[in-house]
Amino acid sequence: MVKGNHLRLFFAIELEPNIKSKLLTIQDRVLDVNGTAVPGENFHITLSFLGKVAERELESILDGLSVSLHAGEAFSDVQVSPFSVTLNQLTYWPKPKIIAALIDDQSQGLGRLKKSIESVLTSIGHFQFDRKSYKPHVTLFRHVDEPPKHLADLELTVAVKRFSLLESVQGRHGVNYHMIESWPLKQSSIKQQLLGL
Repeated sequence: MVKGNHLRLFFAIELEPNIKSKLLTIQDRVLDVNGTAVPGENFHITLSFLGKVAERELESILDGLSVSLHAGEAFSDVQVSPFSVTLNQLTYWPKPKIIAALIDDQSQGLGRLKKSIESVLTSIGHFQFDRKSYKPHVTLFRHVDEPPKHLADLELTVAVKRFSLLESVQGRHGVNYHMIESWPLKQSSIKQQLLGL
């Protein structure tokens, strides 16, 4: 963690090394892109971007999530069981100038997890979140002025078993992400599975 008064924080799904390796192969197949390739170690799925957060607030964020996650399933605000998503399409977004792998999330697990985390943080009084449409993705290239003529095909299944709080640190060679804390998703009880919860 960097020293200073504020940290740039966000919640995300970190990807397994084998998924990162496959995405690097996909990156290599996009031949005519004029942009900056995102390093493989930085591949992730953003859930909620918190922005600049005072260091003194970090402890209450961690405490709030810890209490919620360990309060018992009947009272926990973060009640999302492990699930899978599919990275199924590359796209170019002109406004942020990125090429990203889009995510097919049939179970709506990412959206539910994002909402649960934001609910906890709102309840402890630190954050207000906008309600923009959530488009989960993995950024592969930044600073892309024009779309390439051909975007490689892909179909990768990602198992989502935990989520993390990451710090974005600007270093000499670009941005690096450091994990502050990580939490496993809870398996549903038999009763919850039968009730479809």
